Amino acid sequence: MKRFFLVMFMFLIFIIGREVEAHSYLKSSFPEHGSVIEDHVEQLVLNFDGGIEQSSKVDIVASNHGEVEINQIVVEGPILYVTLSAPLITDDYEVKWVVIGDDGHPTSGNYHFSVIQPFVEEEKEEEVVEEIVEEEVIERDVTESEETIEDVSPQPEQSLNVLLIVAGLSLILAIGFLLYRKQGKK
Repeated sequence: MKRFFLVMFMFLIFIIGREVEAHSYLKSSFPEHGSVIEDHVEQLVLNFDGGIEQSSKVDIVASNHGEVEINQIVVEGPILYVTLSAPLITDDYEVKWVVIGDDGHPTSGNYHFSVIQPFVEEEKEEEVVEEIVEEEVIERDVTESEETIEDVSPQPEQSLNVLLIVAGLSLILAIGFLLYRKQGKK
């Protein structure tokens, strides 16, 4: 019976350990969650805590102007680069992401940021647009932020899976304990 409990304990540790490691969550981003950017934003960078697959998706919605057109999404390891068709204008934005980790488990979440463009006269605006076109693409190296995205949390179905696994294993252990006690009385 001791072997039974030892095997069940090891199985429980194995299952819970795999469930915890199974998903890739957003670790940091540019722009950061809750930030106010006073510069041109042409690319978003989402950095995850594990590798993600190429089939990852991102939607960006402006509060006053609807969905933002995305030119290209590139995945390099745990980093997802989102190149926009045009620089973001003054507005509040929500980024919604759905990624599939290297292990095949999907995760999703969202975060918010704002862009405030300084007032520019029409003549100067054309010059600024020309400068933006001439600038190099944002560097692909992203320094990891120590802060995590507060808006990002495991989806309810993922929490339910963990809860069901723990409940099931607890039930098995309880039945095993009762059987052990019943054998001891004989």
